[in-house]
Amino acid sequence: MQKRTTIKDLSRILGVSPSTVSRALHDHPDIGKALKQKVRELATALHYYPNAMASQLRQSDNKTLALIIPEITMFFFPSVIEGITQKVREHGYQLMVLQSHENLQQEIENIKTCINLRVNGIMISLCRDTHQLDHLKEAAEMGISIVIFDKTVPNNRFPFVGIDDKNASQKAVSWLTFQGCTKLLGIFGHPHMSISNQRREGFETACMQLLPTGGAFKSVHALNQADAAHQLHALWSQFEPDGIFCMSDEVLAGVMPTLSKIADNQAKSSKVIGISDGKLPFLFHESLHFLHHDGFKIGTATAQCLLNGLQMGGKSIDVPVIIQETPIVGNRQ
Repeated sequence: MQKRTTIKDLSRILGVSPSTVSRALHDHPDIGKALKQKVRELATALHYYPNAMASQLRQSDNKTLALIIPEITMFFFPSVIEGITQKVREHGYQLMVLQSHENLQQEIENIKTCINLRVNGIMISLCRDTHQLDHLKEAAEMGISIVIFDKTVPNNRFPFVGIDDKNASQKAVSWLTFQGCTKLLGIFGHPHMSISNQRREGFETACMQLLPTGGAFKSVHALNQADAAHQLHALWSQFEPDGIFCMSDEVLAGVMPTLSKIADNQAKSSKVIGISDGKLPFLFHESLHFLHHDGFKIGTATAQCLLNGLQMGGKSIDVPVIIQETPIVGNRQ
């Protein structure tokens, strides 16, 4: 497949700057007729077509917002995108979705793209390696409104939309102990993510407070769905938990099939609860409970928070922190 010709390609061949090529293509009066003719002839010969989207985004009021997420998976983010898209379109905005692929450098490049294209605002779920927000501050200084959602970092000064991660884990432990569980296993996400550590801290604190004398608990981190399955299988013969907390749908997707494969009656009777968007539990077991982390509500709240900031022109004194509830839902009860 032939590579698409860009303005940089034309400028390199002609020995002039990209801005000169751009002005020539737009018939700018500062560019001589002879150079304009050369640029147009070369553009035709190399099948150059202007990037209409980029041109539109560079307008002073392009009514475009950017959403930056680690990756589009079957878990959580599709519901978030649906909620955000519905809300921003109600207000006449277009949405551009970018992925960081859990890579900080790619997240930084995505922010630069947003700055170059002059988007009105950015909604971002930080990647696992993001520990400070200098790249977001640069965008804010350019007049771009920013809202962080789902995952944040200490000392964040941007609006945030999410859940109370510690509290959600504590509610899960409370439910498990109410069911009579005394040996609890908590499986958490990547240890570099603050969200994993917040949820683990809430789990461990609640275990120390709520487990009866003689009770026990373990916490492990899983890098992905397959690793969650591996961690559970490797631990089973040593610990045999009667209650399992899964910090996310991805972990839940690794745990449930593994439990069904373990040749042990204890595995079949173990209680499981996770933090979930709510769709995945209905595929596993008719009695599976979960703490409802509603992606659609997170998405609409994030979009509304950004829209409110745009209406205020960034002049709001208070930096909003919007915490969504995570009620425990009994699946098909």
